[in-house]
Amino acid sequence: MALSATIVSDYVKRMLGQDTTSGVVVELTPNMITECQNQALRLYNRYRPFRKEAQIAVTAGVQKYVLTTYGKGLVDFQLKPRARPVLASVDIFNPYQMVRQPLRLDEFITDRAHLALAAQVLSANLEWDWERDTHTLWIASNVTESTTGVYTYLEDRAVTDILPDDEDWFLRYTLATAKMPLGRQRSKYAVVRGAEHEFQMDGPALLQEAKDELPLLEQELRNRIGEIGVPLRA
Repeated sequence: MALSATIVSDYVKRMLGQDTTSGVVVELTPNMITECQNQALRLYNRYRPFRKEAQIAVTAGVQKYVLTTYGKGLVDFQLKPRARPVLASVDIFNPYQMVRQPLRLDEFITDRAHLALAAQVLSANLEWDWERDTHTLWIASNVTESTTGVYTYLEDRAVTDILPDDEDWFLRYTLATAKMPLGRQRSKYAVVRGAEHEFQMDGPALLQEAKDELPLLEQELRNRIGEIGVPLRA
């Protein structure tokens, strides 16, 4: 089952000692837990965003394309050769036609022209730049005719989009983040007096745990991915 904001919130409160059956409630408001989840999500999306692709028609020369779909920004752009035209009419239910096709002159000419165009597209001198503020993609290319360009862009994930292998990391990072506000609250009073006993608050210990755990968890995520961040075109 995919993660949800409720599952993460319940996990954090349970791990911090909340027990509704015995009346023990953790001093974290829903907004505080949501902010802790958002902090974990921002870090996760720095390393594990969606990588999506979209296509545009590209013409020769220096051209500008104002994009409507771009997510957080572009990270790659490539030209894509056209698909080979299909000329032969083959009866797929005729086994004799499927064994060997006679060489047709029109198919040979089409194949040769397609390979020549594909080679030109793949070897074309290509430069591109992304203007984030204006959502504009600038492309300089020497292709001789209109062809297809494929750009890769990044998009943030929601809590429900966390990869299954990373769910445990997300839970632990949110928990470590939640120790910061809880630790600050409990540090206001070193001791709480009850009817019969005094209770020592663990605020400083929670703050120290968070400071120790958060850098290690970020390093763990980086190690899982094998790279430091995702490059964005400025």
